[in-house]
Amino acid sequence: MAKTRVAAFLGALRELGWREEQNVRIDICWAAADLDRARDCAAKLVDLAPDLILAHSPRALTPLQEKTHSLPIVFVGVGDPVRADLVQSLSRPGGNITGFTNAEEPLRSKWLELLKQAAPGLVRVLVMYDPNNVTGPGYVRVIEAVAASVGVEASPAVVRGPDDIERAVHTFAVEHKDGGLIILPSPLLTLQGR
Repeated sequence: MAKTRVAAFLGALRELGWREEQNVRIDICWAAADLDRARDCAAKLVDLAPDLILAHSPRALTPLQEKTHSLPIVFVGVGDPVRADLVQSLSRPGGNITGFTNAEEPLRSKWLELLKQAAPGLVRVLVMYDPNNVTGPGYVRVIEAVAASVGVEASPAVVRGPDDIERAVHTFAVEHKDGGLIILPSPLLTLQGR
């Protein structure tokens, strides 16, 4: 999925007249869900002193934020940059970081509402989240707040790796018949979904 996004990004740059090794240099560093690797990537990219850094996800952005307060950083794939303390506000981010959020709070509640519309008999939903993703707890709170209003019981499950995911799904499936699943955004859960 990430490679597809990078290919789309490079394609869009070409359409705008930017060509690698002709008039733009692009250095890519993959960290996936590995925080140590993200820190290494941040150090490497900041040392290159680029004109701009594009970061995907809070896990990539946080180490960059720690390494530089002057290089411009644009983020994508960040659920709640304000709550994650990455920017001051969406309209006035401040500092050297700006970008695009992938799920404003009103949209988060829609996930559960849409799931209930698709499966009207739904009475319980497993909400898997990565505790290392700073936006996870905020997403869970929104879903829990909406759950009662649509007649659904939300069951949050902390997952830190593949074993936790398998265990959470198995336990939920055994204990609850009319259940659904919401997987909250995070690099860990995205990687496991491939």
